[in-house]
Amino acid sequence: MSLSDERTNKLLEMVQSLLDGDSSFGSLDDDPVTLPYEILSFPKELGDATWFLDPTTRTMVRVYNNIEIVRVTDPDEDGKVIIKFSSGFALVPKEYVIEVGFN
Repeated sequence: MSLSDERTNKLLEMVQSLLDGDSSFGSLDDDPVTLPYEILSFPKELGDATWFLDPTTRTMVRVYNNIEIVRVTDPDEDGKVIIKFSSGFALVPKEYVIEVGFN
């Protein structure tokens, strides 16, 4: 599933408002964006947790397997996407992102 430009822009605005500490974040919107639930699921050979690059801080972050995430971007030319998880952002291979649908 590819993110439309409108959904991508809305999601990036939401993420930016969180980073800026915007008090209007979470306010009711006339056109809310609904995203499907996704999890990060990487091969067992990598263990229960592995390290990925956080493109916002340019540091490595430890990310645990089978956690809920939000995909922020479409795949780049290397097949990687930026995800948002509870502790920050990470650049991960697209095949590790599994859409589980709506709940």
